[in-house]
Amino acid sequence: MLDQEGPAVSLAGTKATNEHWRAAVIACGCYCVLVICLIPFAGYQMAAVPQIAGIYGAAIFFADMCTFVLLVAQFRASGAVWLCALSCGYLYSGLMALLHIATFPGALLPNVPLLGAAQTVAWLYLSWNVGFVAFLFVAVLLPRQTVTPASTASVTRVLWWSTAAAIALVATLFFVSAADIVIVPELVKDNQFTAFGILANASRSLLAVIALGVLLVRRRDSSIIDVWLSLTLVAAAAGPILTDLGAGRYTFGWYAGRASFVFASFTLLLALLAQFTRLQQALAGTVTRLQTQAQSLHAEIERREVVEHKLVYAQRMEAIGQLAGGIAHDFNNLLAVIGNNVQLIKLRLPPVGEGEQVTSIARAVAAGVKLTRQLLSFSGARSLNPESISLQKWLPEVADLVRTSLGRQIDLQLDIDPQAHRIRVDGAELELALINLAVNARSAMPNGGTLKIGSQ
Repeated sequence: MLDQEGPAVSLAGTKATNEHWRAAVIACGCYCVLVICLIPFAGYQMAAVPQIAGIYGAAIFFADMCTFVLLVAQFRASGAVWLCALSCGYLYSGLMALLHIATFPGALLPNVPLLGAAQTVAWLYLSWNVGFVAFLFVAVLLPRQTVTPASTASVTRVLWWSTAAAIALVATLFFVSAADIVIVPELVKDNQFTAFGILANASRSLLAVIALGVLLVRRRDSSIIDVWLSLTLVAAAAGPILTDLGAGRYTFGWYAGRASFVFASFTLLLALLAQFTRLQQALAGTVTRLQTQAQSLHAEIERREVVEHKLVYAQRMEAIGQLAGGIAHDFNNLLAVIGNNVQLIKLRLPPVGEGEQVTSIARAVAAGVKLTRQLLSFSGARSLNPESISLQKWLPEVADLVRTSLGRQIDLQLDIDPQAHRIRVDGAELELALINLAVNARSAMPNGGTLKIGSQ
């Protein structure tokens, strides 16, 4: 009968649907059928076990106090006043269960009560049961609404005052029982219920039936807790019927009536525990999803760090390329001036003699021009300039530059096929690629060796 769409933080904030109420009606009907089947055996006299009162009171004390704690949590989450009344009812019932243990003959001491006289336990038991149903009746009548966050302080005040009132009521009844004040008619005589006792006990069933009727009328404005309260009220109404039909203590009806009251106490507790179990499972699933998302986020952060590192490196290389391009451009202008002056000098020199030195300068200028072309290609400031190249002539020209890059430990050998075809390529780019390959080969031969460059 819990909400199947997912766990809610507060059962009071979860609206009951028609499916919930249909399930509640079926459960209440089954319980009523069970009670009807037990009615013929209600007057059967069974063995007197006074200690059962201690077990009965302890079970209800445990159930009601646990329910009280869980309802307080629901009340603080929603601020609904009717939950405050309901929680006080369970607190009242739990404390009265302790008084029942202390005043029932034979529950703690053989054949005598710990407190009070013969009629004290009967009147306390009646006050206990009727008072509990009265608290449920008040909770049913109160409107189903929550408070605003600004009224949270008032929620705490209402809870404390209501709890104090319930404890004060129980303390008053405890004083009456301890002082052995008997000013009321007899309810039990020789372990048999008097007519007044049967009538007083039946008042609890009547009050529970009225509360159940109000709850069913207001079912459109009800919560999941109201659905479970309907089953609690049915059990609370059935208990006195079985007890009265038993007509005395230690009959089958007497035992069955107390079992019905125990069932009424545990009904809402089981509902709240089931809800908290669902909340815990949902929380565990949420934690697992958060861990998965955290791992994904960590992986994404690492990936972005790698991308950012590559971006920074690319930006740095772009800056270096721009710097190299600027230097190469300026250096190319200087080489152009030198080259032009070398050509003028060649025109003025005699055909023999010092012309060889000028030719050497011209070759150095040509090498510098190639170097600037490579720098411009690296910086992206220069487009490719393919040309037809004969490897038979080109490779020996760049061999000296490659040997300089290799060092003395590496022996460079050229194997040029005389029949090799001409190729169309940017000479500066090809020279740069060849030097890079030679440097890689040098790194692969730290102890020296032979590098062979050939053409086919």
